[in-house]
Amino acid sequence: MLRINKLLTILLVSLISIFLMSASVFALSIDIFETAPANLVMVEDFEGFSFDEDGQWYQELTTDVGTFYANGSIGLGDTSYNADPSNTDSTDPYFSIRSTSWYGRGNQTTNGSYWLDSGDITQLDLNVDTGNIPYRSLFFTLQDPSDVNATTTVQGSAGETVSIQFNNETNNEVFLVGIFWDPDETLSSISWQVSTQNDGYGLDNFASAPVPEPTTMLLVGAGMLGLAGFGRKRFRRK
Repeated sequence: MLRINKLLTILLVSLISIFLMSASVFALSIDIFETAPANLVMVEDFEGFSFDEDGQWYQELTTDVGTFYANGSIGLGDTSYNADPSNTDSTDPYFSIRSTSWYGRGNQTTNGSYWLDSGDITQLDLNVDTGNIPYRSLFFTLQDPSDVNATTTVQGSAGETVSIQFNNETNNEVFLVGIFWDPDETLSSISWQVSTQNDGYGLDNFASAPVPEPTTMLLVGAGMLGLAGFGRKRFRRK
């Protein structure tokens, strides 16, 4: 009987652990990934835009992943809207869609040309259109954020926020950022903030990928329950 109670205790602890693992997997989260997951579905790669070689500047732009807004302070660096002498009197922040690489930022789409540049502004916001995202995940490439202390903040529909910061990374490096949320949450917005008006970063390839379902965890638990029952029968025969 003592051995049976021990086994049942182990089973109970294991099931609780499985539940906690499942909860942690499906909470709103953000992380950096070494490689892109399988079965990625492209949501927005900016290839549907056709602009001149110098790019076009925006305060607001609606795309398939949602609407981008220029916020914060204006850019003052060489890749900013205000670098053009004719725009130096502007007090409004601008970002751009570009087709030429510069300062470590550029297109990340195979056989593509276009990408979004922050234009050195201190804050860029995205109101996410989840109706165009097939799964509960969103990936994107973030280019060259290391020398501007860039922080990416994600907010869910329930008001929960998570963030990740890039400091002291290799210059011109490209990061694959992934965001996940649970079935009861909706991704509401993404915000990129930087600590300077003299440098920026690039964004490209917003895509979604399937995520493991909680039923996987439940199947593991069911298997353990079956083993426990088998062990109990063995003990009874003795």
